[in-house]
Amino acid sequence: MNVVLKEWRKDQKALTREILERIDIAAFSFAVSGRNKGCTLDSLNGSFGYVKLQDALDENWKIYDFTTDKLLGAYGSIDNLIENGVYTESFPEYDPLVIDFFYTAASDFWTDYNYYPGKSQKMLQNEDFIKTASLQNIKTMLTYCVRGERFSDGHWGAMIKKGYIKQLFERLIQIQFENPEINYGPDNEDLFE
Repeated sequence: MNVVLKEWRKDQKALTREILERIDIAAFSFAVSGRNKGCTLDSLNGSFGYVKLQDALDENWKIYDFTTDKLLGAYGSIDNLIENGVYTESFPEYDPLVIDFFYTAASDFWTDYNYYPGKSQKMLQNEDFIKTASLQNIKTMLTYCVRGERFSDGHWGAMIKKGYIKQLFERLIQIQFENPEINYGPDNEDLFE
């Protein structure tokens, strides 16, 4: 059964107004998809769009389709935009198990303090690389997965949705199978240096 919303909650409307009024630099600069076009917006009709930074600075509230870049609508004010069912993506609400996983993955044992985000992202996007990744490579990719949430709300969810976390788990299981004598806990960290 699909639930059809007739309007966004008050807190969603307030968050949208706040982000657009103060032209929140994070909202206009980062995107979970990696393709930043502006401040991403959802609509009650199910469309997914964005406002360009320059348009926001000019208080010209045009919404473009995120996929096609076609103009979806133009609104005379933030209030008019919100009244027409558009809102910014709110902060994600993660299941406690997801939060526990990422906090564990952020522990010293699993963290690569020398990782480079761009390189780590390319590693994750290469399924063949993941299939042969070393434990150190997995730590590097996990570090990218964990730390990305600081810069882009919803990053953890995107890493799960894109299948990266599953692929890393599958590789860890394979490494454990190939090396059953090794305990992959913090007490044996020196075995992998």
